Amino acid sequence: MKKKLFLTSIICCLIAFIFLLPPVIGYGSGFGDATPLSNGDHVITLNAGDNDAYFTIEVSDRTHLYISVAYIDSGSDDLDVYLYDPSQSEFSMDSTSANPTILDNEIETGGTYYLRIHRFSGSGDVVMTISITQTSRRIPGFEIMTTLFGLIISIGIILVLFRNRIYM
Repeated sequence: MKKKLFLTSIICCLIAFIFLLPPVIGYGSGFGDATPLSNGDHVITLNAGDNDAYFTIEVSDRTHLYISVAYIDSGSDDLDVYLYDPSQSEFSMDSTSANPTILDNEIETGGTYYLRIHRFSGSGDVVMTISITQTSRRIPGFEIMTTLFGLIISIGIILVLFRNRIYM
């Protein structure tokens, strides 16, 4: 009885673990058939014969885009990551041998951006984390207002103290 309960619990844990893994997705072989991505974790399998995987990411104006790409079983494997703007011109890239490879960008003009993952070496499962967050719309130069107010108040306090010292 205890063995059946133990085996049942093991099987239930394995099934739960499988459902918690991000689904394996396909990828395009060029800009024309790139696979859409959204926020979250995504898993792809890059085989030794596949050199590039193409994806699209829809972003709005003034967006912070963070992309992390890594082999699950890294070893000495190396991925290069390229981000292209809507006109398919290179916008950002990371070709270091770091695992994970990270792109961290502020995007002013929204549209369809293209992500290319190039297999420099290695093969196997790759996990991608995509984080798209809208940045606040700031008034240009407004961030210095607190410093300016602090400076004005400090000068006012110094003048008041100086004036009180003269009359004492």
